[in-house]
Amino acid sequence: MDLEWERENPRDNVIAGTVGAFLGSLIGVACIVIFSKLGYVSAVSGVVMAVCAIRGYALLGGKLTRRGAVISGLFILVMTYIATKLCFALAVMEAATEKVSFFMIYQSIGLFLEDSELRRIFLGELALQYLFTLLGSVPTLLSSLRKPVKRPEGPAEPDELPPIQGEFYALRKDWMRPLRLSVFVPLLVIMAISVGGFIATAFIQETRWMTAIVLGGFISGVFLLCWSIPTLRLCNAFHILFVRAGGKLWRVDLQHFCSVQNWWSQSSSKQAAWTCFYESEDGKRKKLRISKGYPDFCPVSGMERSQGPAPARWIFVPLSFLVTAAIIAGFLALDMSIYIGPTWNRPQTSDSTPEANTQPEVKSIPARVPEQITEYEMSEVWFRVDSGFKYSRRTFLDGDTGTLYRACVQYGVDASDAWDTLSQHISEYRISPLYDRFDAVCLDQEPLAPLNETSRYNIVSVYLTDGQVFHTAAVLSDDGTLFTMEAEQDASDRSEDVLANLMFTLESVRFDGPVVTEENYQSRIHVSEVRDCSYMAAAYLKTDLFGHDAFVDVYVPYSDSPIYSSDGRAIRTEAHGLRVYATIVSGENAKAVVDARQQELAAAGQVYEDGVDDEMYREDLDAACKLTVYEENGQKRQAVLYADSKWEGYYLLREITGLPELVDEEYPAALKELEGIIGLTMPVLEELGGS
Repeated sequence: MDLEWERENPRDNVIAGTVGAFLGSLIGVACIVIFSKLGYVSAVSGVVMAVCAIRGYALLGGKLTRRGAVISGLFILVMTYIATKLCFALAVMEAATEKVSFFMIYQSIGLFLEDSELRRIFLGELALQYLFTLLGSVPTLLSSLRKPVKRPEGPAEPDELPPIQGEFYALRKDWMRPLRLSVFVPLLVIMAISVGGFIATAFIQETRWMTAIVLGGFISGVFLLCWSIPTLRLCNAFHILFVRAGGKLWRVDLQHFCSVQNWWSQSSSKQAAWTCFYESEDGKRKKLRISKGYPDFCPVSGMERSQGPAPARWIFVPLSFLVTAAIIAGFLALDMSIYIGPTWNRPQTSDSTPEANTQPEVKSIPARVPEQITEYEMSEVWFRVDSGFKYSRRTFLDGDTGTLYRACVQYGVDASDAWDTLSQHISEYRISPLYDRFDAVCLDQEPLAPLNETSRYNIVSVYLTDGQVFHTAAVLSDDGTLFTMEAEQDASDRSEDVLANLMFTLESVRFDGPVVTEENYQSRIHVSEVRDCSYMAAAYLKTDLFGHDAFVDVYVPYSDSPIYSSDGRAIRTEAHGLRVYATIVSGENAKAVVDARQQELAAAGQVYEDGVDDEMYREDLDAACKLTVYEENGQKRQAVLYADSKWEGYYLLREITGLPELVDEEYPAALKELEGIIGLTMPVLEELGGS
């Protein structure tokens, strides 16, 4: 028979090509990182990035089109930037004097780039990498997109091109679809894992898991792509024909022709390809894999011919998950050894296997008992402090050591939340150039050590090279109440005295508050007997100001039916003609918080009387109050907006309103009790009780 050649121009597969460009760019990233570890930026790494991304698209997409070139170019730009950031993070980790988590450094690169010299180095390396990828991508794109030269058409002369007689076997695309799908699906899953993990790291504060997933997908994607390349080449070998003519089996492609004979095969019928051997014209033994996508064809006489699609190789699916899981677990295990977290993972020898009930190792810190002691109550927690310390609104100043102590109480926390509080200064200063070291009373598998029968404790200290020291002491009750005292000192030579003071305070802590949980906090409002109250009650608000979900107390008039809003972050109660709305908000200062609340009330349609502008701000206390007069349902309302600093950057805001129509004989006593708790006199509200 005569054979007439017809050139096909198939369309590219965009989805498959995108996966190929992504996985190819992963190889380029690996090359850039490896060359960077060798100490220099290489033009080869940039060329590899460009070539692998472009060829990856062509390999999986079937061909490289203009849109394929654009997609490949986008991957080249983004992945080159990511690779440069990886190299920069590795360089910072190697230069660090202490062991630092790579994941933490990578997430903090923006902080390093605030330094002009480091920013200049980073941008210089990035510019070189982009230059080298440009050198590799332009020639590759031009050669891939160049149109083939058309040969002149017309009948061939019989003497020059005699007609070819024989049986022709062409690869069928649909027969290769199951095999192609079994390779493509795992690669697509790996791409989704990597891209999804990369996006998630931008929204999750704790990124160790997500970063490990990204790196696991990165490496396993490269591995699987390299392993599946031979199979992908079989699936896309549409330019290969097999011809039986003249007693020989011809293997024909678009550029080369070769005749081979003496074929024999060792493949079983269940495989997707024949593994064949043959002797070339020069007598050499060669090996060749032929896909089973050629209908009614077999390379060796007597073997079973191809009668249907090539069988899928679904081994790629479990293999992809196994490889990814193993790599992710490896990265997490490696990072655990240098990451400071609730579990310390201290190395142990075979001779020191821990017993089930072994007590944690605790450093001995003797408590310093002051000559004079004062007991304080805060959020229904009692503790003792040296009477010589100057007290002011949750803070204590030790004039002898120049140390400022700050106390705080949280409800509804566990050991992990307690460690978040204890390690806050480690997280804050770990990557700072001023960071020197940290120490803790308990450095064992458990972050907290037993203090007594009902509580556990720890003290963590962070030392800076400029002499500053930040101590965080915490004691956690079995009921989930956490008392914390922070100590900030300018000179480290008196650290032992500060630790002794903290130890004394921790040993004196006594918890008198209720058990507060997510399920019961709205029903835990109660008149505070600890403060000897008759009208004011301790209520609990949900907050995340400590970096985790917890509850803090706020004093409001007692009511059997408190009204919670903002998902439990605000409360309003009414009693004896006194209404109090309380919430915790962030702000620049107390005055800004009060002004913002007034604007919210105005936006709600409450009209203020002209000439009422009574406002006070104490910068030393960071407290502000403001008088507001408005009408509500035809009734005149006088309200005091009051905000004071409770935690750094967070304020307790109260809106205290008198309700003349509900004022009773107990109103003056209730108002006086509230004024005593918040430390504010409100004459405009006192007048309501005398009318």
